[in-house]
Amino acid sequence: MKDRKYTEDIFNEYCRLCVEFDKTRFSDMHRASFREIPWPVLAPCSSITPNQVNCQSIRDFFIFVRDIKGSPEQRRLLREARNRYHPDRWASKKVVLSVATELERIHVKQTGLVVSQEINRIFDALPS
Repeated sequence: MKDRKYTEDIFNEYCRLCVEFDKTRFSDMHRASFREIPWPVLAPCSSITPNQVNCQSIRDFFIFVRDIKGSPEQRRLLREARNRYHPDRWASKKVVLSVATELERIHVKQTGLVVSQEINRIFDALPS
């Protein structure tokens, strides 16, 4: 894994992007793009690809969160992420529909589903 400062910077970028993403209502005038979505992985969003967003990288991200912020913060972030990536929420925010190209729309939709499902698995496996 990269050094701690590097991963903390990525985590902070993720948190900043989440704030923006959560308050944005997407449309033809404000389009979503793959690189603007706060994917929960330890890679800079400016260079992230769909292949980097997978079950293992999502688990690694939330393990990192637990290790640096503690279990209560991990649980809080997972709860927020469950809402953020829920397919119904994406539909109401028009995330996928607002993506400019068909290929990127497919990547956003498929990757969003992977993230949503893995976050649910991680959250459901947390101790009560």
